[in-house]
Amino acid sequence: DLHMRFYLCHHNKTSLFSGIENGETLRVFGRGGADPEGGQPGDLFVTIKVREDPVFRREGADIHVDESISFTQAILGGSIQVPTLTGEVALKVRPGTQYGQKVVLKGK
Repeated sequence: DLHMRFYLCHHNKTSLFSGIENGETLRVFGRGGADPEGGQPGDLFVTIKVREDPVFRREGADIHVDESISFTQAILGGSIQVPTLTGEVALKVRPGTQYGQKVVLKGK
């Protein structure tokens, strides 16, 4: 006997919450395969694969971005434009900024 399985393509929309992690699995109730005996359809399990972004990287709930400044800006200070998820913001560079120093923009 030859057994063949046919798949139907359905488009399902579901909400994703902010902060979802790579590899997390979502369960969508009643949107899985049909029961061969005519019962209710099963559940659909969707495993999330988060693509890397060319600008931002995630570390837990935090978003990081690397930005270069000139030697003069590091010594004397200044202002630079920094990308955020909602657009660019001006960031004040303090005089004496050291290599690798981190600045936190809360809520951005």
